[in-house]
Amino acid sequence: MKKRLFLAIPLSESLLEKIAGLKDKYAPGNAIPQGMASLRWTTRENLHVTVYFFGDVEESRIPEMSGKIKEAVAATPRFNLEFEKIMYAPPNRPPRMIWADFAGSNPYTKLVRAVYENTKIFLNPASAQETDRAPHPHITLARLNNPAVARLLKLEPIPPEVMAALKCQLITSELTRSGPHYAVLDEYPFA
Repeated sequence: MKKRLFLAIPLSESLLEKIAGLKDKYAPGNAIPQGMASLRWTTRENLHVTVYFFGDVEESRIPEMSGKIKEAVAATPRFNLEFEKIMYAPPNRPPRMIWADFAGSNPYTKLVRAVYENTKIFLNPASAQETDRAPHPHITLARLNNPAVARLLKLEPIPPEVMAALKCQLITSELTRSGPHYAVLDEYPFA
């Protein structure tokens, strides 16, 4: 049996409050014409900064993999992530998502690469996340069912914020009809 796994940095309560409130601001009838169900918002409890998406991992291998994740995270000093803006994503392509975008971060990039190096023996090579380019920290806030909605919405800025990255969480994701259901399997504090 396999579990769909990823590693994430949980959000500070302050940043979570700021971005979770955007769902009401852009609700149908407010910023979007009534009846245009075109945004699928990430639920508050599912908001996070992804460090690495592992994909499907055999349950029997998860304890050993978790130990390797713990080593990579424990060797990483605490660091800050700088939230910069709300934007359409992916960059330079037709919009399919709304992101909370962070400034590039050398400690974050090093963490992503260390986690990959420590866990690649557990991963399916065909689905392993690319680590050649510098990973970009962000939060997926919403998915657009219709890219044309981006022409209707004016994304209003919210104040930048520096968020301390204190720990990582290994999360299992079960896809359901009502959206993904996440459960934390383990937590790893930074050094």
